[in-house]
Amino acid sequence: MPPLQKDILKPIIFYGLLFFYFNFFINLITDDRASWSLVYIPLVLFILYLFKNRTLYIHPIIWVIGFSSALCITLNEYIFHANQASIDLEFNKQAGKYISQFLYIIPLIFLGTLFKFSNFTSETFKKIIFISIGFSVIFNGYLNIQFNFDRNLFISEFKSIILYDYCMIALSLIGLVFSFRLKGKFAFIFIGLCLFNITLIVLHGSRGAWLGIPIALLMISLYFYKMHLKQVFYMLSASLVLSVGICLMPHSPIIERIDLLKSDASLMEENNYNTSVGTRFALWHFAIEQFKQSPYVGQGFINFKDEICSPSTKNEVPNCQPHAHNILFQELAAHGLIGLLNILILAFATLYYFIKNTFQQNNASTQILAFSGLVSTIYLIICSMSDYLWFYSFPSMFLFLITLSLINIIYIENLNNHNNNGV
Repeated sequence: MPPLQKDILKPIIFYGLLFFYFNFFINLITDDRASWSLVYIPLVLFILYLFKNRTLYIHPIIWVIGFSSALCITLNEYIFHANQASIDLEFNKQAGKYISQFLYIIPLIFLGTLFKFSNFTSETFKKIIFISIGFSVIFNGYLNIQFNFDRNLFISEFKSIILYDYCMIALSLIGLVFSFRLKGKFAFIFIGLCLFNITLIVLHGSRGAWLGIPIALLMISLYFYKMHLKQVFYMLSASLVLSVGICLMPHSPIIERIDLLKSDASLMEENNYNTSVGTRFALWHFAIEQFKQSPYVGQGFINFKDEICSPSTKNEVPNCQPHAHNILFQELAAHGLIGLLNILILAFATLYYFIKNTFQQNNASTQILAFSGLVSTIYLIICSMSDYLWFYSFPSMFLFLITLSLINIIYIENLNNHNNNGV
């Protein structure tokens, strides 16, 4: 009977994980308010696992990433800023979700244990990524045509179009890296699919989402050119053709956004900061001033927003914004040096693990996983310099879920490889 129960439990956990990932990515792509409540799925699966098993498979870095934000942000808010309340009732609701969301990261540390038990492998994860990208191409292709590439319509449709674009491009970059290890024509097909999805997202006109793309493509080119020169040449050629094409199309949203950037720069030269770019510069300066007033624990998430929107600061910040549009300045102002420490911990722990496994020669499968994580992490770090990824649940969940999924799969597959070699 026990072996039979174990055999039944494995497919339950495996298909439960499939349901969890596809549910998340479909909600993410359709902007159907992907919620942290989805984390209850792997949590329930882990509890089922514990009925018959006690062995856990958790890398030390996973513990660090899983608990860091809960300690540095959630605990900070509960201890030092618990009594804050904004006159903006909707923002109070958003603040409550923001503060508690980092607790939902904790169940994701058990993904590795579930992967190990259910034989959820990197190949399964890659298929999920490719299917999700294919669905994104269909969905965003339809919306681009329906909205006639009008950014204003995208802004009204999506909760946060710029954060959505960051996630979709990061997802496509992961798929792009995976594509280089496919065989024959499939490599070229999926490279093209990923690049086409990136192009569809670029047409949304979110300038902050563009900045990291050339760096990501350069990293991919340098990593693969020795072994996959044809694929690299195809990727760069296709990128150039697509880039020229969207710039030359009638009423190109790319050209319009570049012209608007030039206009913003001209207005800033005249000391007019009431523009998209100008507001960001004003917010960053204001955030530093707020940090100086409370350097250790910060002003608190709610209080910092209220200070931005206070009539007394109108001369410093031209219009009301919910955050500083930069993760470093936002955390310094809202959570002080403790918030900055959290960012440094997350960045260095993640980059260290991915870099180490990218250049570790004993497992080609985990190398590609690690490199995809490295590319997407660097891309999202660049994006974080012009916006605040943690403001809404869907980009926060994407960031932590992708990171912890890749680290857990790498850890388990390295562990399996180590055991199979009899070391």
